[in-house]
Amino acid sequence: MLADGPLTSGYQLDHYTIEGVLGAGSFGITYKAWDEGLQTRVAIKEYFPSDFARRLAGTAEVAPLPGQEELYHDILEKFLEEARIQARFKHPNIIRVHRYLEANSTAYLIMDYEEGESLEDFLKREDRCLTERECLDIFVPILRGLSRVHQESVLHRDIKPANIYLRSQGEATLLDFGAARQLLADANAQMTVILTRGYAAPEQYSGEHVEQGPETDLYGIGATIYRCLVNKAPVESVTRITSIHNKQADPLEVSGISMGANNNVSETFRNAVNSMLALEQSLRPQNAEAAIKLLYVPAQSGPVSDATVVIAATSSPSESNDNAETEFVAAAADAPSARSNRMPVYIGLAALLLLIPLSYFLLRQPAVLAVPHSVSTEAVATTTQGASEEVIKPPGQASEPVLTDGPTAVEPAPAVVVESFALGSSLSHELKSGGQGPAMIIITPGEFLMGDNDGDPTESPLHSVALSHTIAMAKYETSFAEYDQFARAEDGIARPGDAGWGRKNRPVINVDWREARAYAAWISDQTGQHYRLPTEAEWEFAARGGSNFHYAMGDTIGGDAANYVETDGGGSATVKVGTFAANDYGLHDMHGNVWEWTADCWAVNYSQAKTDGGALASGDCSRRVLRGGGWNSEAPLLRSRNRSAGLIKTKSVALGFRLVVEIER
Repeated sequence: MLADGPLTSGYQLDHYTIEGVLGAGSFGITYKAWDEGLQTRVAIKEYFPSDFARRLAGTAEVAPLPGQEELYHDILEKFLEEARIQARFKHPNIIRVHRYLEANSTAYLIMDYEEGESLEDFLKREDRCLTERECLDIFVPILRGLSRVHQESVLHRDIKPANIYLRSQGEATLLDFGAARQLLADANAQMTVILTRGYAAPEQYSGEHVEQGPETDLYGIGATIYRCLVNKAPVESVTRITSIHNKQADPLEVSGISMGANNNVSETFRNAVNSMLALEQSLRPQNAEAAIKLLYVPAQSGPVSDATVVIAATSSPSESNDNAETEFVAAAADAPSARSNRMPVYIGLAALLLLIPLSYFLLRQPAVLAVPHSVSTEAVATTTQGASEEVIKPPGQASEPVLTDGPTAVEPAPAVVVESFALGSSLSHELKSGGQGPAMIIITPGEFLMGDNDGDPTESPLHSVALSHTIAMAKYETSFAEYDQFARAEDGIARPGDAGWGRKNRPVINVDWREARAYAAWISDQTGQHYRLPTEAEWEFAARGGSNFHYAMGDTIGGDAANYVETDGGGSATVKVGTFAANDYGLHDMHGNVWEWTADCWAVNYSQAKTDGGALASGDCSRRVLRGGGWNSEAPLLRSRNRSAGLIKTKSVALGFRLVVEIER
């Protein structure tokens, strides 16, 4: 007897305990699960093609419907092949597959579980036109990730808002590599193409042998940026071709973009989007690196090609067209292959599981709950709820974000220099531009009591926090030498002032929260690792150095242990990083010298605090938590428990930061 339905809560899959369903669609089921070995949460995608498979009643076994056995197993193999390819991508803007396993006559992908929401959900919730800066904040990281994908001779083929994920911590991430949409031949020698209307390049509609390349994905990037700028779904590329062929205006042309008088889209940015939306492949940027450069290079004079959409300077937003998110399925008889001549597509058949006629439209819901990595999904993990209109979430975090085009071609992850993964061990990553990244110290999982019920009310209530993941934290506060290297490498990044105190090994100052994140993104791109600002809980756990005192060294502190206002006329400037002794974990200057940015939104107390060490993504997100005190602070502000906050635009001579990097053991 056959039945439908997901695995039940509590089901043990290898050493993963299923906690619930995050989402389900035609191609599979995504679960939230607990890794009993590493003691961390993961997302698991189960290969479960509901159109031609069922679960055996009373069991976890999945079985194909009669007559569909060969198709089921063929696509199962592609599902696993895709996982192998995807697992090679270790890039901060690509959700990672850590493992796949076979069980229950099917297969499972084990992926990162992250908090956040899809760009599609963000756009529906905001219901407005995004600014140019907001778009840059989203799409430059996505293009970096896409560049890494293309280096592996892989095309995504389904770039759209639902497949871009905005993490609560860090930059936007590319999802759903199972949607790369390789063709699948049926018994009648037909080929079925699955794509998303409005976001697919015209060459994707052809069932004939047609050349596709990185520029095919860049059309999807351009269409998605258009959706963000205009608050309206883009017109299908084949409709545009028909209109132009009939000597009519390109229907994608708009009268303008309403963003307010101070937020008009620049000519440079409009021209870059226009070029990505060119109907002729040769007129588009030919790779992701070229697209990034176009977003920043000053616009050239001259007319825009007839094969592009002109985005003007002013218009009003309109409601999005949900039909544009419908996947369009086209059949072409006797087509031997749609594999690109230019680059073979190794991924994408895992999501294509049902052969259907030309007139059939496969409706799917946008991602809403989980963070799948490698196959089609209907779920994106999110716990970023409860925020008011003023709460700023990635990517639209207030105005004036700091943005970089960065090194555009992401190489395979450079070598890592690591002593061991023991607590307090040293680690550093090579930069692809040469040299070493910041010196990092391994911080292993642990549990501690955070806060204080008897002191400052912002530090209450006292609560238990269990950090289940290994990270490495910068041994020192980020120095001018490190930040200046970033500023020299990136066009448009200003070198912050040093107040006349000197640069080199002094902690960088006059850097706001977004600039600190931009530096983290650059280091991530240089190393192929995921660097970011620490969460408030990670910072406090590391600052304590295993102690439960006010300071890492005890309940009192003196001028021989930190740079601060010890007495009247005390601290007067920053000092070189590492001037004072490290705590027991090997970290310097966790007390004093400069305040340090963290990832968390500000809340007046810990009533909504997380117990797993994650960053708080609700509350007053126009402010972020500051920790550690500065050279001009008195001793109580240096306590490990002490909390303060700064507006994300705040720059100060007593404010800097340090980074953490996530460790995959």
